[in-house]
Amino acid sequence: MKSVYILFVFLVSFQIFGQNKNLIELQNYWYNKAKNDLNDQKINSAFIGYYFSYEKVQNSSLGVKSLKSSDSLKNILRKELIKNLIGNWKIKFPRKIKSRKDKEQYNQLGKILMITNDSIFYFKRKKDLKIKKYLTSQKISFCNLETMFPIYSDIIHSNKIIWNYHINESKNILTINESGELLSTVNRTEIISNPSGCIYHRIK
Repeated sequence: MKSVYILFVFLVSFQIFGQNKNLIELQNYWYNKAKNDLNDQKINSAFIGYYFSYEKVQNSSLGVKSLKSSDSLKNILRKELIKNLIGNWKIKFPRKIKSRKDKEQYNQLGKILMITNDSIFYFKRKKDLKIKKYLTSQKISFCNLETMFPIYSDIIHSNKIIWNYHINESKNILTINESGELLSTVNRTEIISNPSGCIYHRIK
């Protein structure tokens, strides 16, 4: 019986060792990929790669180094996002607003947006932009809570709903999709598929 127990412990230890070895190999793979992406100026890919490297073995020296690199790139990506968000935007619905959900979404996000380096202002009409007659405003507050996939562009609205902001390559189309809800300072929900959202076109 004792020999069986010793064999069992050996097999379990061997399996754990094998798993740890695989995790270390995966961590090295993602770290090296992130380094190459960064050298190629692929900042977003490098940000994701460093985070995946951190996730594999979080407490290792390489894991700590990877998280530091990922966080640093996340700040760079957010600054670039803010830079591209600055300006005026008008909502563009692909169809008429009919359903209750569409109306709620429309009211939540607003028809006309003016985005500065730290705030979002909501307007009812385009002509109100000139006289700065906005309905309401809110500070830009990024969500730092973990999700299944590393994200840098989730913004928490004043009602605790989290929206993901994405700008196309030509920087004239803004897509805002619902990403979840902030439940507490350490907890959030996450919408994985079929998020609701709106598309905005840049205006002068």
